[in-house]
Parts: sequence; structure tokens; C-alpha cells
Amino acid sequence: RVQRAMPIVGLNNFQAAGEGDGASGKELPPYGPGGIYHEKQIGSLCAVHCVNNMLQGPLFDYASFQSVAQHLDRQERQLLGGAADLDYGNARMDGFFNVQVIRTVLEGAGYSMDMLTGDVVKDPKTDMAKETAFILNKQEHWFSLRRLGKEWFDLNSCLKVPRHYSDRDVRWHIYDAVKEGYSVFVIRGDFPRCALEEDSKKLVEALQGCGCDRGYSLFAGSGQTLSGGAA
Repeated sequence: RVQRAMPIVGLNNFQAAGEGDGASGKELPPYGPGGIYHEKQIGSLCAVHCVNNMLQGPLFDYASFQSVAQHLDRQERQLLGGAADLDYGNARMDGFFNVQVIRTVLEGAGYSMDMLTGDVVKDPKTDMAKETAFILNKQEHWFSLRRLGKEWFDLNSCLKVPRHYSDRDVRWHIYDAVKEGYSVFVIRGDFPRCALEEDSKKLVEALQGCGCDRGYSLFAGSGQTLSGGAA
């Protein structure tokens, strides 16, 4: 199977590189095949989209992220004597938020966010496919990979439709991302079961619509095939 390269995810060159397809949250709904939750890009709000897509619901918005950013700015100014020049601080006017904001938002929701190093992903005892979610960043764009049941999805907000990945794909993509200089974070916590994990037919629809090229879903339940019949 030919492995697809990790996308070039800078907002200005994503589509030009042939990996993005101009997804716009102003024109497209925040759902994909089977009802998989998938916010599309609006402005530079990729951090918000990334977290919501990973958690499979509209849990956060610009205001909630901005509140966290302002709180972090105040803390940093206090630590630095109140007269520090924080440049644009932890957020920019265009809606871009940095890693400290994302980590604080996730910690407040009960999740940890740990950066992966080359040594970790090279360790033969480490199986990235056994994790539940990853957040990646390069060229000021955040996006997430999420496992639903036994199936993986690339929920990048610059894509019109999420991409399905196998365990093998995810192992290769995470290794390649770290090698190519992406910031890669593993997200751990008590992920509640989302709607797709409760509805095998919807999950099959998501797999079909997101490019799954296998003849069946390991998580479809009751031996259901992708064509809708019994296995």
C-alpha cells in the first residue's frame, strides 16, 4: 500500500501543495460522512477546530480559548514583574492560539497533552496505534488525529472530508511527522464514547465516505460489511 505523505499544513500553501482542498467552515457544515464531527477552517481558528474535532463535538469556541489566553497572559506578566512585552501573548488577533492555550484548555477538561520525541516513536515497545488521539502542528496550523473504536480519522479542518487511516497508517504518519519536524502531541484522558462509536451503521458510513479501502470494518459490529450486508 502506498503511504500518503503528511500534509503541508501552512494555511497559505496547504491547497497549493495538493493536500488541502479549500475547506471553509463558512460554507460547509461541521459534519462529515456518517455524522462524524468535523469543523472546517474559519480564519486562523485551527486550534479551536482541532480540539473540537478531536473531542467530536462543539465543546469550545473562540471566546473560551481567548479567556484562557488572557488568563495565561496575566500570569506571565505577574511572573515577569508586570512590565513584560509579551509580543502578541498567547493569542493573536486573527484567532491563532499557541500550545500553552491548547494544553490549558485540555487540562481543564481532564486530558493531558505530551509532546512526542524521536526516541519515543522509534522505540519498538511503543505502539502509537494504541493511543486515542494526537494533535499535530507545523507552520502555524493545528490539526488532530482521532481513533473511534478501532478506526483512525485525520480530522484536519483544511480538508472537506476527513481521511480514514489504518493502524499501520497512523504508526507511519506519526513517525514521519516527528521526522519531518512537526510538533506532535499525544492526548490522553477519559474520552467519552461519541455518537459514531454507539452507532455501527453510522461508523460504516463514515468509513466509506472517508476513503476506507478495506472490505469490512473491524469495529462495524455484528460482522457488518461496508456494503451494508452481513459478513
